[in-house]
Amino acid sequence: MKKILCPVNFTSTALNALEFACNLAQLHKGSLTLLHILTDEEYNRLLEENIENIKLRIDQENALLEKQLESLCREIRNSYPDLKCDYALGYGDLTAGVTDFAATGGYSLIVMGNDGVVNVTEALDGSSTVKVLEKSPCPLMSVPGGAVFKGFQRIVFGSEFRKADRDALLQLSLYIEPAASSLYVVHISRQEEENKAAALRKEGDELRTYINYPKLHIKVKESPEGVLSGLDESMEELNADLLVLVTHQRNFLERIFQKSVSKQISYFADYPILIFLEERL
Repeated sequence: MKKILCPVNFTSTALNALEFACNLAQLHKGSLTLLHILTDEEYNRLLEENIENIKLRIDQENALLEKQLESLCREIRNSYPDLKCDYALGYGDLTAGVTDFAATGGYSLIVMGNDGVVNVTEALDGSSTVKVLEKSPCPLMSVPGGAVFKGFQRIVFGSEFRKADRDALLQLSLYIEPAASSLYVVHISRQEEENKAAALRKEGDELRTYINYPKLHIKVKESPEGVLSGLDESMEELNADLLVLVTHQRNFLERIFQKSVSKQISYFADYPILIFLEERL
């Protein structure tokens, strides 16, 4: 995590995610870049103001954004003296702007605020977090607006005991080593897997040998309510600070970030999720 990218739009959710990004960058003695994308939607709003000199108005908006980003960077440098912080301003589509910038700059992590899907239109279109993640060249940490940074003492890794999990765990062990985190690899067992207990234990033993992380714990948890519910329960039971997932399935990602219409709640509303895309490992 030597180079961290944090998209900011100056909302409380984005600034909350920025606190996580600052602490991660400081922990790894890395650098942090703040990125604001002036989206087509924002640009069109400026055009709708129907003022005489639109070019001057856009120049003023750019100058204001530059000033806000510089001020934010200055605050970060004052609060985290050893942290290298810079900023950039981009234009156009949010997803392309963030992912292209991350790829060109060789960033190792994107940290992004997430409020969940709040209406039917967004549910159909997919959240901006999901869209960025699908095209991201690196892992992405999604930080909900309600999350409070408490360090990363306990981390839950949701595992299916697949090869991709091993590759992600190797990367993760390097990420968390400076924090001396306790790492809990949790496999959620479905009903049809009840007769596979011995095989699951064997998978866990092989994983322990492969990773060789001193504070590694492996748990198999039964959850009749399914994987998402089981992982959420594990986070609560272990009082964990971060959930880590490996996935390539869009519908699974959207289920994570969507709010339940019937219960008006969201899975994983109080803690960040670090997601590795299987095809990027």
